[in-house]
Amino acid sequence: MKRRTCRPASRSRNLYWYGQASELRNAKIGQEYFDKGIAIDAEKAMAMHVQACDRNDFMACATLGNIYAVAKRYGKAIQLLQRACDGGNLVGCGNLGYAYDTGRGVAKDEAKAVALYQKACDGGEVRGCYNLGGSYFEGHGVAKDDVKAAQLAKMACDGGDPGGCARYWDIRSKKSRRRP
Repeated sequence: MKRRTCRPASRSRNLYWYGQASELRNAKIGQEYFDKGIAIDAEKAMAMHVQACDRNDFMACATLGNIYAVAKRYGKAIQLLQRACDGGNLVGCGNLGYAYDTGRGVAKDEAKAVALYQKACDGGEVRGCYNLGGSYFEGHGVAKDDVKAAQLAKMACDGGDPGGCARYWDIRSKKSRRRP
């Protein structure tokens, strides 16, 4: 019996059919334009993210917030990151925390940054754990606590964050040098 094989579909054809099937034109197709090496049409990608965010796709709101932050349009970035976080997007919460930590687009508020990092970390967002660990390591917004910083860095590392791994081993190596 002869096996039936299908020829692989091209990426552009897949994108076309994905776009046709999606009444909402959600952020996934817009993300393809940003991430996957497709001929860049930044305006189309932005428009798709705006549409998705308007339809309460909170990952799209977080992505837009990051784009506006990179473009140094912090007011719009903060609005979008707040919307994403309020909608339960943990990446948005972590990135909003970073804005409060650095004072970009908002008044610097380390305690608020820590609360947002904690929310992201508690939900499993490893970058939130990494940033929360940094707050404990530096004593920003919380009391300095190397043990807690190491635990959070290890969580970030175990979750696949290379910065978490680097911080974890840095903290461990400093501890081992302090021992008599």
